Amino acid sequence: SARLRPLPCPAKIPLQAQVRFLTGWSTRKGTPVLDREPRKHGEGAQSPGISSEQLCVCVAADRNTHVTAKCVNTARPTGDDILSAIGNKIGTDSILLCDGNAAYNKLAAEKHCTKIELIGHMSYSKVYHLNTINGLHSKFKEMLRTYRGVASKYLNRYAAMFSMIASLSACSIAEAGTRIRRALKNVMIFVPIRILKTNYLTLA
Repeated sequence: SARLRPLPCPAKIPLQAQVRFLTGWSTRKGTPVLDREPRKHGEGAQSPGISSEQLCVCVAADRNTHVTAKCVNTARPTGDDILSAIGNKIGTDSILLCDGNAAYNKLAAEKHCTKIELIGHMSYSKVYHLNTINGLHSKFKEMLRTYRGVASKYLNRYAAMFSMIASLSACSIAEAGTRIRRALKNVMIFVPIRILKTNYLTLA
């Protein structure tokens, strides 16, 4: 067995939270593809728009650098997908900033949040905008590009790592080290090596 410590989990996101989802290609890096033609670099999807060929990653953040990200589904997420992915990270009575997707309604109702829909940059203001979450989307895609793409089954591991890096981005090295040690203190799980390659490791 291998002894693993889970990545530290960000605190519940309070007050004003920005929530959006991003999509990316489903990939099987390192695994033979037998049920379809291999996709070459730069090749587009067979279906137009957001389709089942793409994976959905839900991302939430506040302006205090608390960030959480989790891959939940293919194509567009449902209300249940969003609630299960980030519901336990959103503080009750928060202000929920999101785009016009109706899937966020269930999260807003469950957490008693004030939902503010921001559709296009014309609806942005100095207080209410989605610039933070859009910037995180760009950084997450950039991180994945440095690895030349990652296998879909490991995507949640990279999402967890990205959440930790983004949440600690405003900290000094000393403070980041202290927060990581505090989060990992007395936390330990045992995972057999044989299931390491098949099970997702995500934020608790």
